[in-house]
Amino acid sequence: MEHEIRLLRWSLRVIGVDEVDRLKPLALEVLRDLHEESEVGMILLGLPGLERKLSRYAQVYGRVGFVHQMRALGVEEQRQILLEQVERISERRVNAREPLQVDQEALATMIRMTEGNFQRQKHVLMQIERIVQINPQVDVVSKEVVEAAREQLVYGRG
Repeated sequence: MEHEIRLLRWSLRVIGVDEVDRLKPLALEVLRDLHEESEVGMILLGLPGLERKLSRYAQVYGRVGFVHQMRALGVEEQRQILLEQVERISERRVNAREPLQVDQEALATMIRMTEGNFQRQKHVLMQIERIVQINPQVDVVSKEVVEAAREQLVYGRG
C-alpha cells in the first residue's frame, strides 16, 4: 500500500467520501490511516447525525477540522443543474435531428419530484437519457417524458 500512498500524496489534494454514516468502524480507521499516511484532505459526507457518530471514534473525530450542515438547493440552483445535465444528455445522443430541449413544465416536474435530492436527479436523468436514446424523434424533454422516466423508478411509481 506504500506505493498507493505515494501516488495519492502527489496526485490528489482532497478525497470526497459519501455516505460515511453507513461505514463500519474498520472502514473509518482505514480512512483515518489513509489521511495520516498520504496527507490528503478528506471531505466526509453523510446524513444528519454524522458528527455524533464520528464523535464515538476519538481517533477519527480528532482529525475533523469543521462540520458544515448542507442546505437544500434552491429552485434556481436545481433548475441550472438539471438544464446542464440535459445538455450533456443531448451531446451524447446518436442520430439526433436537433439538440434536446426542455420545457418549463418538465423542469418544474423534475424539481418537484426529486426535491433537490442528487441521487433522485441522477436516476431520473438516467431514465430520461434512456428514453431519448431509444426514441430519436424526441427532441423535447416534456412532462410526459419525465413522467415516463419516473415510472421506471422504484420510488417514482404511484
